[in-house]
Amino acid sequence: VLVCECINSSLERITDLASPDYHTLAKAAKDAGSAAVMLANFLCGALWCVAIGCKIWG
Repeated sequence: VLVCECINSSLERITDLASPDYHTLAKAAKDAGSAAVMLANFLCGALWCVAIGCKIWG
């Protein structure tokens, strides 16, 4: 999750540097990075739920 967040932050900074004005492709790149972070968080949460569930219910 932390790696995805770091990549997303660097992608946003590079996008801002390359295109300081509003551009639809820049927005799409930032949205894709945010979606990757959200997916990583969901997968991490799901894995924790499975691990805890296996520990509780054996």
